[in-house]
Amino acid sequence: MKLDGQPLAAASEIGDHAGNPTANRSLAAALSSADFGHAITREIAAIQSRQKDVR
Repeated sequence: MKLDGQPLAAASEIGDHAGNPTANRSLAAALSSADFGHAITREIAAIQSRQKDVR
């Protein structure tokens, strides 16, 4: 749940303070904790892959 009481629908919404209109989603669209964990894992893998490409 975000500070404004809306459900977190995507990991990309973390730190979104722009009043994004997509924040008005229903509770049914809330991101599950498992999906959140998978999104974080994918992002870490992408960062590690980009770091390897730079070397």
